[in-house]
Amino acid sequence: MSRPNTRLDDGIETLRYIARGWSAGEAAREIGISEAAAKTRLRRLYGLLGARNAAHAVAIAGMQRLLSAEDLRAAVADRRVGWRAPEEEA
Repeated sequence: MSRPNTRLDDGIETLRYIARGWSAGEAAREIGISEAAAKTRLRRLYGLLGARNAAHAVAIAGMQRLLSAEDLRAAVADRRVGWRAPEEEA
């Protein structure tokens, strides 16, 4: 059984691609895992974050600063999330 942080990290890794408009299959190929594994990572992440779907997960991950401002700008540009990216800290 993997540690909770590993599951969170794996889910965030996958969510970064989803936030940029990639499909789960495309993200899986880029990461080097199966599409089923990518979807499992996302489902687990939704549970950990209390998210209802990918857009909700991106918004929550952004608020918790689990995604970079660049990831969030890409998500907003793709209109997946109607939320403004936080300012980068110096």
